[in-house]
Amino acid sequence: MEYRGRKVEFRYEDKENGENMLFIPYEGMFIAEYVFPSEKRIDGYWFPTVEEARRRAVYYPSIDFTESPVWATIYFSIVHEDEKLYYELCKDRKAKATDFLKPRWWGYHLYPRANVKRDIRKVEVHR
Repeated sequence: MEYRGRKVEFRYEDKENGENMLFIPYEGMFIAEYVFPSEKRIDGYWFPTVEEARRRAVYYPSIDFTESPVWATIYFSIVHEDEKLYYELCKDRKAKATDFLKPRWWGYHLYPRANVKRDIRKVEVHR
């Protein structure tokens, strides 16, 4: 069973060790907060490069890209060889958010969602 609609949050230790940080060439830094395994989706904070912010501002006029970070979503595809591993992780209720970043990606799409109004340097810990 895949547990549709499941939302996996990155643990405090993962955030502290930077295991939720993704460098996306030419697009900037992405700090992941949640993984939605059945949707192959990651939500988090995106710090776009200056060039990418200019380019995206044309397509997303309601978002102010000069105000980083931007809340964004990444939808990704898994390479064929790693699909079995990924679906086994989807079945595993004990799988951590970082486990879902281990299979190799074939491609991805990054979608900016909204400007962030809070100070992201303050880490919220829920134990």
